[in-house]
Amino acid sequence: MIKVQVKWNKTTFDNLEIDAALGVEVLKAQLFDLSNVPVDKQKLMFKGKILKDDTDMVALGITTGSQLLMMGTAIGGELKKPETVIKFVEDMTPEERARILHEKTGEALPAGLVNLGNTCYMNATVQSLKRVNELKDALKNYNPAPGQQAVFDQGTIMSKAGKGLFTNLDFKGEPFEPVQFVQAMRTVYPQFDETDDHGHHKQQDAEECYTSLLSAFKSALTLPPEERAESGFNDLIEKLFSIELVTTLKNKEEPEEPVEEKKEQVLRLSCHIDSSTNHVNHVSEGIKLSLEGDIEKQSALLGRNCVYFKQQKVNKLPSYLTVHFVRFYWKKDSVTSGTKAGKAKILKSVQFPKVLDVYDHCTDELKKSLDLGREFERKLREEEDARRLTGKADAEMKDEEQKVVATKPIDKFMQKAQEIKRADEDLYRPHGQGLDAGHYQLVAVVTHKGRSADGGHYVGWVHKSGDEWLQYDDDIVTTVKVDEILMLKGGGDWHTAYLCIYRKLEVCKPQQE
Repeated sequence: MIKVQVKWNKTTFDNLEIDAALGVEVLKAQLFDLSNVPVDKQKLMFKGKILKDDTDMVALGITTGSQLLMMGTAIGGELKKPETVIKFVEDMTPEERARILHEKTGEALPAGLVNLGNTCYMNATVQSLKRVNELKDALKNYNPAPGQQAVFDQGTIMSKAGKGLFTNLDFKGEPFEPVQFVQAMRTVYPQFDETDDHGHHKQQDAEECYTSLLSAFKSALTLPPEERAESGFNDLIEKLFSIELVTTLKNKEEPEEPVEEKKEQVLRLSCHIDSSTNHVNHVSEGIKLSLEGDIEKQSALLGRNCVYFKQQKVNKLPSYLTVHFVRFYWKKDSVTSGTKAGKAKILKSVQFPKVLDVYDHCTDELKKSLDLGREFERKLREEEDARRLTGKADAEMKDEEQKVVATKPIDKFMQKAQEIKRADEDLYRPHGQGLDAGHYQLVAVVTHKGRSADGGHYVGWVHKSGDEWLQYDDDIVTTVKVDEILMLKGGGDWHTAYLCIYRKLEVCKPQQE
């Protein structure tokens, strides 16, 4: 009998007593009792040589103190296929990555839309409307009411197509062709199916597309009876975008004629850009220009046409305020310059802010309500200023070591991230939890590049988080900063703001951390 050492994985069997003359099979049987490794699964080695069942261990020189190596897997330790297959990010499809991102963070991996032949106007408009979270969610969850399943009206067709489109935009994770939506839009609105002499689809107007889509969705996205009774709105589009205007008409030629007054609902405000008599440099000036001016109409009192001063004021504010920059106009043909008649573009630079104040465009009645919010906002600012001053005084009393710790880069980074998170939560908080102050923050822009409405190129610019925005140039999506957005004011052949979508800011008491 001899005593050997057998090493197996991280286990060592010291002073294992064996009879070398009985052969390798007996040794394997001993090792099975110790390791639970089946005999037929064992591989024994000595000085680099494999011990076969008929190997003569004595002749091989195995004596007391010899070291052997065993390889093999014990019963129950075999590798099994995992119940859940682990996938690394680099092995996932774009759609799988998009779904996981949405499940973990609630964010959507941005997906571009392939241009199907002069459809950039639609791509830019759709990407901008996607920033209206309430509309996007309503379309993604849209199901026709019983009895409407087989009805093929404009609203049903477009809302069904919109459901598929907005779902894909959230979960595709890569550019795709919006074939179904484009076909539905061209079916419902034949003007978007217009082609040239070569059979190519013509460039269309993004504002017309925007208005047409809201009109179609309006008829399908009706509100439940209880919500209609509570809100006073019939449908979601009216609830989100409707602006109530009070219009007054005063006869300039007959002061004794009673002033006419009426109310009307619109889905956007216009920014007129008149470079001849009224120099418009800011969007507020253009909005005011569109809301008031002289018109000619029949006077019932005088029995003839008279000049009236028309003035409109906002009486109810929407959740989302859309501003249309009226940059295209019909230019007559000119024999002198040899130009044909057609749509021309006003390239003049018109500034628009990140936060728009519409207080001056409101009725006196609405201003009284806004004054409450503005006063509350002023008090909150004063409290914040006082808190910061107190914090500064406290900081000055700390020793140098505490100051160093407080100013670590990681702390500043985390503080900035928290500020961005709070700002985003305030911006996209459901409306109705605070007071109106007449302030709106920019969340989406549709721009046009070029000099003609019948050509050029449309791009969508959409707020992402904090000062970060996404530029949707058809299927190409890039990240830009808000400073670049505010430079889309025109003045040349660069991208020029054509539609701006603002979201209402409400004044709320900040939550205590």
